Amino acid sequence: MEEIGGKLVYVNEGSPDIRRSYRDGRARDDKGNYTYDPDRPLTDYYRPNLTKETKEKILAKYELQPDGSYKGQKGEIINGPFDIGHKDGYEHRRLALAAHEIKLSQKEFNEFVNAHPDYFRVENRSRNRSHVDEKPGSDDIQNIRDEMNQFKRERGIK
Repeated sequence: MEEIGGKLVYVNEGSPDIRRSYRDGRARDDKGNYTYDPDRPLTDYYRPNLTKETKEKILAKYELQPDGSYKGQKGEIINGPFDIGHKDGYEHRRLALAAHEIKLSQKEFNEFVNAHPDYFRVENRSRNRSHVDEKPGSDDIQNIRDEMNQFKRERGIK
């Protein structure tokens, strides 16, 4: 944690010249100004809305408890409020980067994401939005590219 330009930031261990705002997680340079973040590649893909069917498939893997919390398959208790978050390694930035490389349209990307409820999990909202359980960076997407290519073949997409 450092103070730069009157702002409290934490240093990104992966890129020592990049610091992140403690408040919003956005990348800052050594003067405290917002800057390009190599861990968040720029693509034109927005986050797809999950369909009702996809959400139901995700929630089916959890047991709603009498107190309103969820119990996961490994016995972990997840207290609310809740978000449906990405599993480690399947964060939006990785999915969007793979879709960009594979050249999926936004519509095809939406369909792909909703066809993969296994990429998601129920998470405590604060924990999800803190990004603490995310895999750092935007690399290691070969398995996602492979699944997207298979998705295209199965649907006859060129």
